[in-house]
Amino acid sequence: MMRAPRSNALVWILAVAVAAGGLVGRAAAGSPPSLPATVDEALAMGLERVVVRVAVAQPADVQAIASWVEPWEVDLAAGFLIVDVDALGYLRLLDLGFEVSLDAKRTGKYNRVLKALPDQVEGIPGYPCYRTVEETLAAGQALESRVLVRAIKLYLSKRLDVYWGTVKQV
Repeated sequence: MMRAPRSNALVWILAVAVAAGGLVGRAAAGSPPSLPATVDEALAMGLERVVVRVAVAQPADVQAIASWVEPWEVDLAAGFLIVDVDALGYLRLLDLGFEVSLDAKRTGKYNRVLKALPDQVEGIPGYPCYRTVEETLAAGQALESRVLVRAIKLYLSKRLDVYWGTVKQV
C-alpha cells in the first residue's frame, strides 16, 4: 500500500513536540510508564529505535526497504514486514509512501533494560552464563599474553622454529 510521499517533516516534528509535552506531564504525575501507542509517542518518549510494521504489497516494496535496513520478518501474504528504525528511518518510510504502525510489544522488548539476577556479579545482566564483551576480551588478552611469553621463551632458547608464519616447538 503506497501513499503519496510526505515531504513535510514540520508537521511530524510538531506532532512529536505536542506528544512529548503530554508524556512529560503524565510522567510527572507519577503514573507508571506504559507502552506507547504510536511511533510518534515512542520517539517522543526518548526511545532511539522502535520496531514498526510496514504495509507492503509487492516484493519490490520489500527490496526497496531491505536496501537500507534489514527486515526482522517479511510476510507478503499478510502484506507486511517488520523492521527496527530510528526517527530518520521512520521519516524515510513515510517519505517513501509506506503505511507504518508501531509494534509496541516488540519495541518494549527491544528497549528494555536488563537487570542482574540477585546473586549475579559478572556476565550479561540476566544471563550469568554469558560473558560480556569486556570479560571476553580480558580473558583473550590474558591467554594471548601467556602464549606470547611462552613463544618468546622458546624462541630465545632456540627450541622454536618459525617458517612461513607457522610456529612449531622443536
